[in-house]
Amino acid sequence: MFWCTVDLEAYRSLKSEGLNLADPLDILIDLPRNVLNWFFAQWPGLIHSAHFCFDQGEPFKDPFEQRWQKEKSFSLNGTDYFWSLLKTITTADMRDRPGLQAADLLAWAVNRSRLPRDASFKLAQMIMATIIPSAHIVWDEKKLREKLGRIDR
Repeated sequence: MFWCTVDLEAYRSLKSEGLNLADPLDILIDLPRNVLNWFFAQWPGLIHSAHFCFDQGEPFKDPFEQRWQKEKSFSLNGTDYFWSLLKTITTADMRDRPGLQAADLLAWAVNRSRLPRDASFKLAQMIMATIIPSAHIVWDEKKLREKLGRIDR
């Protein structure tokens, strides 16, 4: 289980300081590449293709698919192997797909646990992370500033 989130309050604050940050969706689009790179490092030769399935109405699907369409032709030249591994990007109804239900529950718990008034939901996130092997990235102010922030003059 892998998840990634951008602290939008920190993001807006850094943008107001003049830092030139990528759009939050562009930051998140790199998570699948990082996951597959991790798999390549751990188990070389195991993955030969990848198929992504999004819940119906998921706003992240269209930007992800557009990036795939743009990048996959360049990937065949060896510039970014990740995009050439993706064979399909599709949607499904989470009511029919337990994996999507679990991903939706995790996203719901992570998003609510990041809000002070909804801290009680942190328990759902902690339980899932305890039961299911997982890794995550939180793009907080420090990480956004160090890894992505630059001021254009």
